[in-house]
Amino acid sequence: MSIIPCTSVLVIQFFFLISLLSFKVTSSSRTEEESLIQWKNRLSSSPPLDPSWALNNTKNLCRWTGIVCGTTGTVSEINLSQASLEGTLAQFDFNSFPNLTRFNLRINNLSGSIPSAVGTLSKLTFLDLSSNFFDGNIPWKIGQLKELQYLSFYNNSLIGTIPYQITNLQKTWYLDLGWNYLEAPDWSKFSTMPLLSHLNFSYNELASEFPGFISDCQNLTRLDLSRNHLTGPVPEMAFRNLGKLEFLILTDNMFGSNISSSIGQLRNLHKLGLSANGFNSSIPGELRLCSNLTFLALAGNLLVGSLPLSWANLHKIEELGLSNNLLSSQISPHFFTNWTELVSLQLQNNQFFGKIPYEISLLKKLNILFLYDNKLNDSIPSEIRNLGELTSLDLSKTSSQVQFLQQWGSSPSLLSYNSSTTTLVERFLLRLVMRSLVILDLNTNNLEGELPETMSLLNNLEILSLFTNNFSGMIPRDLGKNNLNLKSVSFSTNSFSGQLPPRLCNSFTLELLTIQNNNFTGPLPDCLRNCSNLVRVRLERNHFSGDISKAFGVHPNLNFISLSGNQFLGELSPEWGECQSLTKSQKDGNIISGKIPSDLGKLSQLQVLNLDSNELIGEIPMELMNLRMFTFAQIVKVTENFNEKYCIGKGVFASVYKAVLPQDGILSVKRLCMSNYISTTNRLSFENEIKILTEVQHRNIIKLFGFCCKKGFMYLVYKYIKRGSLGKVLYGEEGETELGWAVRIKIVQGLAHALAYLHHDCSPPIVHQLALTIQVTNKCDVYSFRVVALEVMMGRHPGELLDSLTSSVLSDNPGLLLKDMLDQRLAMPAGQLADEVVFGIKVGLACAQAAPKSRPTMVFVAKELSAQLRIPYSEPFHTITLENLTSLQK
Repeated sequence: MSIIPCTSVLVIQFFFLISLLSFKVTSSSRTEEESLIQWKNRLSSSPPLDPSWALNNTKNLCRWTGIVCGTTGTVSEINLSQASLEGTLAQFDFNSFPNLTRFNLRINNLSGSIPSAVGTLSKLTFLDLSSNFFDGNIPWKIGQLKELQYLSFYNNSLIGTIPYQITNLQKTWYLDLGWNYLEAPDWSKFSTMPLLSHLNFSYNELASEFPGFISDCQNLTRLDLSRNHLTGPVPEMAFRNLGKLEFLILTDNMFGSNISSSIGQLRNLHKLGLSANGFNSSIPGELRLCSNLTFLALAGNLLVGSLPLSWANLHKIEELGLSNNLLSSQISPHFFTNWTELVSLQLQNNQFFGKIPYEISLLKKLNILFLYDNKLNDSIPSEIRNLGELTSLDLSKTSSQVQFLQQWGSSPSLLSYNSSTTTLVERFLLRLVMRSLVILDLNTNNLEGELPETMSLLNNLEILSLFTNNFSGMIPRDLGKNNLNLKSVSFSTNSFSGQLPPRLCNSFTLELLTIQNNNFTGPLPDCLRNCSNLVRVRLERNHFSGDISKAFGVHPNLNFISLSGNQFLGELSPEWGECQSLTKSQKDGNIISGKIPSDLGKLSQLQVLNLDSNELIGEIPMELMNLRMFTFAQIVKVTENFNEKYCIGKGVFASVYKAVLPQDGILSVKRLCMSNYISTTNRLSFENEIKILTEVQHRNIIKLFGFCCKKGFMYLVYKYIKRGSLGKVLYGEEGETELGWAVRIKIVQGLAHALAYLHHDCSPPIVHQLALTIQVTNKCDVYSFRVVALEVMMGRHPGELLDSLTSSVLSDNPGLLLKDMLDQRLAMPAGQLADEVVFGIKVGLACAQAAPKSRPTMVFVAKELSAQLRIPYSEPFHTITLENLTSLQK
């Protein structure tokens, strides 16, 4: 394509005679312009490039979006980071850019392979293709870029071995190949890289010994080999030569069996992660020589012995994680006199014994204290109440008494306390006065006795969970009178008796009431009838009485109710037909009389209706026959045996089809290929989880009606959602026009509440990730929540930001502003909306702890996000950085 105006030959000759250099520049520019336009036209999406990228704008090539020209007038930099590009590099003509020095395409949606022609960019010094969807092998010709200083292919889908030619990049100081599927090469072919200071091979499939060439890279300050299959030991040469290391993460490999005493030679270390490596030795005392450590993680090994007393020398330590080992000793008080910078102390799942030193109260900055599942005894020191910054405290499965709660007083910061499955508890509830407490969870203990009247003074209480204990007596009569935010109450499986407090639901905020398996008597509180937010009610196996027609009203969100095995009287009210979300209604084993109301036929979501063992009369209403009933054969018929024309979405292992049933409306049917990714031994477990999911009913969870297995496929039948997935909307035009900040905040809040429901309101709890090959817990969902929450706020995948709290990314970029990380398609939020956005990001980042047990529960996250009262941030929105956000005080 030519862009030369139609002129005479004489004019062209005159132009040539004026300046040969000028002609060369113009000719080169034309080639660059045409190449850029040609590539843009082959992209699936490139919204930010228009209208500047156009052939009618050739005179302003150097002003095109993302284009920088050098002194010769040719393109020297292409910076299209976070430009929402979709497509490939197959049509990018690398040969047209001989003077290109910087090529930045990070955080886009580019896919396909990385062309080997990238090796022709002989002047390139900076290449960043991170956080895309590139696949295939790393081209070996990348090693021809002799001027390259910075190379990042982080967070893609690259496979194959790492080409040894990459070590030809002798000027490179930054090399990041993390978060791919790369395999180990023959490391003996690799050369040393003398200028390399940053190396990241984390989250790959490297299965080999420690890469030998690394030991000779003596300028390394950051090394991350975590989440691979590397085996040990770490060569002694590495400790001798890598004395400049400040950041060393080897987490989740197999570098055991012992931690070398030579690690003390790495005296510049700030962060050291050796968790989950199978180390089965004692902890080397030489770690005391690493006196600059601020982060030390040794969790998930088989370490034995005691904590070296010389560790008191680690006076800069902020985060210490030793959980899930076999450490057995007393905890020396000398540590706490020096560890005054400590923010997180996690010693859970070990065999520590003896007293908890009262000197622990000297840790004034402590946020997290986890000592559960040890053999600590005696009373917990009352001085712990002086830890004013403490937000998470877990002492469960210890032998400690928790009498300190009697003296705790008003703790302004403690929002969550967990003492589940303790063994020696001496009535710590007798003088409970933590009036700021939001969540009180004492489930599954051996607690006994009556509840103290002072429990009604917990004005901010939202969740009260006491199930599966040996409590007895009556519930305090004033419970609910002052608890105006009470949303969840669980007294199930105890020996409580008497009537429920008359003002238990006085604020009408109650959503969950599970009090089954007790000896409660009398009628239900009158206020229950007006709790329109009720979602789940379980009262079975008690001795309740009273008129059932007056006990309940219209509850639009109610999806499960069980009143079985009581002594309720009266008739069924037609109002039950207005509870449109109801899926299970169990009222068997009572003294209910009268006829079955025909209004129950309105319950289109109803799956289980149990009214047996009552005194009902009359005929079964014909309207009940209208309840939703469909068969797999009907779905096969309306989709023409899952013809492609009914397919509305595809994934790696599943396809989604749209099924229009004449009387039952529109359904979404997901077909999963079982044989591709689930073993026979896991199939039954998987099917059991699916069965549980069919019982779930939550406004933020798509309804699963049922499932079946046929010929190697599993079919999941869902409620049809017209708008499609969140990702489709977020990355489409609606992301700008319909997903404003207020809507995005609601999305994040809704997701948090949905996961909290799955984890804490379902029995058994449901982990949203139906992982089939790895062991997961609900804390995996907490991590996944962080990814989605940040993606919603940023308008793109968070990419490298995912590792920022377990690396020094934030500290290396102290000026990284929050406003620059948010979705740039929207105007920046202001006022209260800005506070909500900042707090949403802060809570998302709080879910980033590397150790799963360090992450908050989803109940805690959901309640934090939904808090009505929040002090505005004092810092101007445009000045808040991601670094200070991680510790920003409200």
